[in-house]
Amino acid sequence: FINYDSIEIVAISGLVTEFMKNNGIKVLARGIRDSEDLYYELKMSRMNKLLYPEMDTIFLNTSENYTHISSSLIKEILKFNGPIDGLVPEILIEDIKSKFIKK
Repeated sequence: FINYDSIEIVAISGLVTEFMKNNGIKVLARGIRDSEDLYYELKMSRMNKLLYPEMDTIFLNTSENYTHISSSLIKEILKFNGPIDGLVPEILIEDIKSKFIKK
């Protein structure tokens, strides 16, 4: 991972717009893989804008090499003890496996 002092990754529950308002955040970055993601994310960004007019959403397009990868597919591979090397960042493989593989 690249470490930036101005970026923080947090897990939240509830509406992202409420979290953003409460923390003075006005820009949300969302990743998209394909046209289905874009369609969904555009609808979501429009609703978020209604709830929090001061916010903007930016979309980050994935590399073509990763458009087929989804968390659902990773979970399915892990369900059958398949390899996820090259599908997720190497630094996360053990953490992901420990969360999803039943011991």
